[in-house]
Amino acid sequence: MSLANAASPQARILARMAKRRARTTSPAAEGAPPSESVAECSTVVFLGAGASAPAHVPLTRAFVGTLREDLETRAGLQQGAEVLAAYNDLVEFLTAYSSARVDAATPNAIDQDLADVQPDIEMVYEALVRLADPDSDPLLHGRTRLPVTAPIASILKLAAERHIREKAFLAPDKMAYLDNLIGLRTQGRVTVFSTNYDTGIEALCERHGLRWEDGFRVRWDSSVFEEPDIDFCLHKLHGSVLWYRDDLGGYFRSPLRPTETDGRRLRWFGGDCDPMLVYPARKSAQDAPYAHSMRQLAQTLGAPDTEIALLVIGYSFRDAHLRQILFDAARTNALLAVVLVAPDATQIYESQLARHGDGDSPLSRRVLCVNEALDDAGAVLQRIITLRAGRFQRACTSDRNFRLSRSGSEHQARDIARDYAAAGDSEGFDRLIATHRGLRAETALHEDLVDHLTSIRLALQGLRSAVEVRRRAEAFGARCRQSLGEFRAAFTVGDRPTWRIVFENTEIPSNATRALAHPLRDAMAWTGAARGRVRRRLDAFLQWVGDLPPLFSHCKQESDTWTLSAGDLVALTVLPHDWADRETRGTPAEFRDDVGAGLMRLLDRHAAGELERLVMHADSDE
Repeated sequence: MSLANAASPQARILARMAKRRARTTSPAAEGAPPSESVAECSTVVFLGAGASAPAHVPLTRAFVGTLREDLETRAGLQQGAEVLAAYNDLVEFLTAYSSARVDAATPNAIDQDLADVQPDIEMVYEALVRLADPDSDPLLHGRTRLPVTAPIASILKLAAERHIREKAFLAPDKMAYLDNLIGLRTQGRVTVFSTNYDTGIEALCERHGLRWEDGFRVRWDSSVFEEPDIDFCLHKLHGSVLWYRDDLGGYFRSPLRPTETDGRRLRWFGGDCDPMLVYPARKSAQDAPYAHSMRQLAQTLGAPDTEIALLVIGYSFRDAHLRQILFDAARTNALLAVVLVAPDATQIYESQLARHGDGDSPLSRRVLCVNEALDDAGAVLQRIITLRAGRFQRACTSDRNFRLSRSGSEHQARDIARDYAAAGDSEGFDRLIATHRGLRAETALHEDLVDHLTSIRLALQGLRSAVEVRRRAEAFGARCRQSLGEFRAAFTVGDRPTWRIVFENTEIPSNATRALAHPLRDAMAWTGAARGRVRRRLDAFLQWVGDLPPLFSHCKQESDTWTLSAGDLVALTVLPHDWADRETRGTPAEFRDDVGAGLMRLLDRHAAGELERLVMHADSDE
């Protein structure tokens, strides 16, 4: 479907209808196999408001501000000043209402986040719909004191609808950042669920010449989804700027641009109609397009024993009915995995999905949090689609089978841990590495240090607290100190005596230097595709790890021992400067004590304080 303006909208619609008739009555269509035989992509896409942000569609709360700006530009028109004042009064009223609800829910909270009480466009639109016709609302009927009068509310309702349409009609050239979704088509027909009103996926398909269907043949007809040559099946859970309901109760899709309606009720072949935009009070609406989309969501995700990676982009899961569908699907389909992409993905998971009722969530161990926003170049999405989603799906399935078998080997545990690491899942990696260590009597130094550093990097990507990162780094520092072995002796050598200390090593420190190189390469690869807070944290990790190799590279092998000279230890800031020229002054015991204390300070600084400082600095630079 083309979203571009045409000289005659009616001609364009009729042409579209003719194409539909030709397709559905062709011999190929009549002899097409049933929909069950159509290959389906195992990655299901779910889009929230954040998925449209790179196309400059405001987020739901930002919409409230852009609508105000739109009204301000019209303030000089008839009733414009009155309408603007009424809108500001309504937003203030809704903010106070939200604030009171938050206070009631969290009576012991010290501070209240302003963002938590600001109304979004759905809340504002719902209020306007109800206030525009108070007599049909049982809670408003007969009330004389309302935040906005019915006539003004009607004007504002139409203004909000016009503004949403203006922002939500997207041109194909704005959708390049989602180009990587097209690659999913190689796996089969792609199913997309969206809570957005905008035309992002429609424009993306037009950009690539692909066929999309949303259940309309101009009029609503869900049988269109059964046709075999569809590239993208699009289910708009909250409606669309293209959808309308006529006065006879029918549903149709209109390609008219917002400038062609300009806030007036749309006339469709002589009859009035209204937009199908779902607001909070109607999110369980049973209108055919909505009900069908909800059923498809439940059936697609909940199909038993079906490997599905649900790629959720920019959605906060604030809708209780959609959360419930996901929880139910997780119970019936043990192979469902979720990849949640948002700058605050971990926070969304912990607040909305980590618990269900009074118990653990059925999604436990099956949600990968990618704490990043989509970028204009598509680097974040490319890495998710080409690597992270698939490896996480595989790790979840293998992990489940591993636990059910009760006879997995240490090698299987490490392989699953590697998949979790490749996906960027901190919790899964730590769990399987702990299992691996429990199955293995001893872990080699090289593997152990790599595991510690990988755990730190994943904790940083997962936006774990600086305290949690420091705890992991302290464990790494202790392992580094352990790798040097115990002191065997401290002595002076040479004509001009130089202090040296000898370590008893069963493991070679050069292995540690080599071990550091692998996580460094991994971190640099992740940094290239990361954005925002995650990028800053990974930069801090690279800076921190880069300071560690000199400690091991200064170790010199002598027979079956390793030595560090006083000069090297001074250069590494392990010892104070006066040890470089003490010659025969001091005792071996003093030297050993100072080296031991210095190594602990060095490793503690790197493994704890310094990394914590770098992380806190990265987090504060918003």
